[in-house]
Amino acid sequence: MLMTISHSQAQAGSQSAAPNASQPAVKVVTRMVTLEVVVKDKKGNHVTGLTPEDFELYEQTPRKGEGRQQQKIDIFHEVSVADLAMKATPIPQVLTGVYTNAVALRSNRVPPTILLADGLNTPIAYQMQVHAQMVKMLRQLPSDVPVAVFLLGNRLTMLQDFTNDPALLQAAVTKATSVAGQGLAQSDPRDDVNSIGNLKARVLKGMPGEGGGAAKDMFMAIEDFDAAIYNFNMDRRVHDTADALKAIARYTAGLPVRKNLLWISTAFPIVVDPALDPFRNHDYTLLVQGVTKTLSEAKVAVYPMNPAGVVPPAVFDADRQGGDQETAASTSQGQGPSSIIVTMREDSERLKHDDTMRLLANGTGGEVCVGDNDLADCVHRAVDDSGDFYEIAYYSNSKDWNGEYRRIFLDATEKDWHLEYRQGYFATAEIAQRTEDVRQALKEATCATPLDATSIALTATTLPPDSPDGLKFHLDIGASALTLTPAENGGAEVNLQLAVCTFDKKGNPGQFMSIPLDRKMNEAQVQKVAAGGLADIAAIPGPRPSSIRLAVMDVPSGRIGSLRIQMDDVANAARSPNRVAKQ
Repeated sequence: MLMTISHSQAQAGSQSAAPNASQPAVKVVTRMVTLEVVVKDKKGNHVTGLTPEDFELYEQTPRKGEGRQQQKIDIFHEVSVADLAMKATPIPQVLTGVYTNAVALRSNRVPPTILLADGLNTPIAYQMQVHAQMVKMLRQLPSDVPVAVFLLGNRLTMLQDFTNDPALLQAAVTKATSVAGQGLAQSDPRDDVNSIGNLKARVLKGMPGEGGGAAKDMFMAIEDFDAAIYNFNMDRRVHDTADALKAIARYTAGLPVRKNLLWISTAFPIVVDPALDPFRNHDYTLLVQGVTKTLSEAKVAVYPMNPAGVVPPAVFDADRQGGDQETAASTSQGQGPSSIIVTMREDSERLKHDDTMRLLANGTGGEVCVGDNDLADCVHRAVDDSGDFYEIAYYSNSKDWNGEYRRIFLDATEKDWHLEYRQGYFATAEIAQRTEDVRQALKEATCATPLDATSIALTATTLPPDSPDGLKFHLDIGASALTLTPAENGGAEVNLQLAVCTFDKKGNPGQFMSIPLDRKMNEAQVQKVAAGGLADIAAIPGPRPSSIRLAVMDVPSGRIGSLRIQMDDVANAARSPNRVAKQ
């Protein structure tokens, strides 16, 4: 039976049952660029107490060859995690029947750190090195650093939420290996002398004429098939990796501090060799833009780490050569890929991986840690960098928002200072989004991830349903992450999407439903929204699934807030005398 979700507008300005401590004013739609800037002196100490006058800010579009364009710093403030932690107030205890994705900054005086063990893109031969490096990192991190541990296999799994309990973290790290995605992490079929395609030279050698037309056609078809399978698996790896990074960013976005994502992997796939993709079916430019934008807006700095160190060319790998020296020698006799070609392709692929790492690191203010078997120094720098920083925002004076990459240059008046910040961004127009793209992004964040999104504060309170097996919730939507478009009457418009995804007892997604929550408000209503957020009522007809996830998307910015609700909890809430109902 096809389910439909409906909503009825509630009074704007309702206070959330579990609000964040203090919410800033709503954001009017703009093309604002935000930077988190770490400033250190020549001894490596943080420089504090600076003002906007201590900096000069520029933009440049390298593709057009234009010079630097100076930008005005519109927002500037200094951020200290220690100071924020001292002022942090815990989220009030949530009553029965009330569900929230609100997060509170813990009392830790150091920034949160995320360990992502990437089993999808790391061959099984190197996963023990990943495990060893993670154990070493935990031992060398300061004991008060809150750490979360994730594993990326055929899906993203949170092994441990943020904690500084060493026993819990050690238990999580022991589980941080995966063979689930190993079938996708295959090598380039042109470089495997044992692949069917590379048997062609040996089989056709010595055959009369041109080697037999039928046999040659058969091998060409097999080579095309090998390339298609390789491209399919690479494409899946790229999208699964991108989805995992965006899910982590959305999950941690509610924490108002800079977070460190230590992404531990031996490969960072983004590009496909044009020789294997002649029709250019795999252009990941927009995908990379979206991932970088989501991470940077969530204040997540990416530190890609390769624990494998310097890897010898595969031509010397006995496993790749099947342990047959004669077969290995045949590669230099025109009967397979030559060692020089294999090595050149590997070097090219390694450079592409390095470019991917730098793109994500530079786009989020992180740092690449590769080619070093001891990554402890990089970990310490990541934690140190995020403790104190400056948040700088500006409105770009460029009028052309067409997805181009713009480099950012930030100069300090004191030349001995070392500045760390994201080096550029993709100038994408936030408003122009296709309906299908919005729906797909919302479906991904609602149905395809185990994590809730905290970019928008969302609270749901159970109400008496319209039918015995239906569901009804009062929704409180936090105002701080909403985008309001100015209207001619002095008011504003908001463009939201409400979505629901159902899940069965095994956690498999079922039906996905979404409807618009557009609002037009006068000036007085805008002020109420700024003070207390938006309120709405969502009704979902039966039959009831095992669980659902409610989600709200701010369409212009792509920010999402979501929360998972178990139906057993709803049933218990209906019987509880402490149940709170909002009408």
